[in-house]
Amino acid sequence: KSIAQLDFISSKAIYGINKKGIVAKLILDRKLKIKEARHPLIDESKVITNSFYFDQNQRIIIISGPNAGGKTVALKTLGLMVMMNQMAIPLLTKEEAILPFFPRIYADIGDNQSLVDNLSTFAAHISNLSTITHFVSNKDLVLIDELGTGTSPNEGEAIAIAITNFLLNKNCFALISSHFESMKQFAYSKNGIVNAMMIFDDKKLLPTYLLKIGLPGKSYGLEMAKR
Repeated sequence: KSIAQLDFISSKAIYGINKKGIVAKLILDRKLKIKEARHPLIDESKVITNSFYFDQNQRIIIISGPNAGGKTVALKTLGLMVMMNQMAIPLLTKEEAILPFFPRIYADIGDNQSLVDNLSTFAAHISNLSTITHFVSNKDLVLIDELGTGTSPNEGEAIAIAITNFLLNKNCFALISSHFESMKQFAYSKNGIVNAMMIFDDKKLLPTYLLKIGLPGKSYGLEMAKR
């Protein structure tokens, strides 16, 4: 058992050295700062780095932007950085990241429809949201991709705003992607929520996969369909 534990620790150290990882700083304050994080499973010659920042004044970030523009990868990158840190694995960042400890990390990413469990895309999504809202606390991290999709757009928007407002009142940290215009407006109307966008090259009609916090993005649905 001791040899296995030492081998595990050694493996993490070797991984960090080979990947040029940096050990993050664990703090007690509710603050997260990660600069230029690289998704560990994307080719180093192609990966686009992104930065994340959360504190009590910026607890929820709503990411909007084009389809296939990198929103889901951004959610996964943040989740992996937090999980790697809590497993004592060096992070693939430009400089020392600052993170608190998250007792629980909730994620609803991808399509979890199931014939076996009689779950449609929307039912699976709602089932996950039900679990999150039932158990989430102010110390947790929540990652939700395309909140409220899979049903009527008007009803989906209402659900998305209600869930976001619930998480805001819970004081947890959350990164949420959405195409809903009302979500972008909601972020402007509430303290503690900010908009973010995946930058899109208007001339080439191609995504850049760069995350910019502070402004909402455009979906470019018609432009992408035309291309």
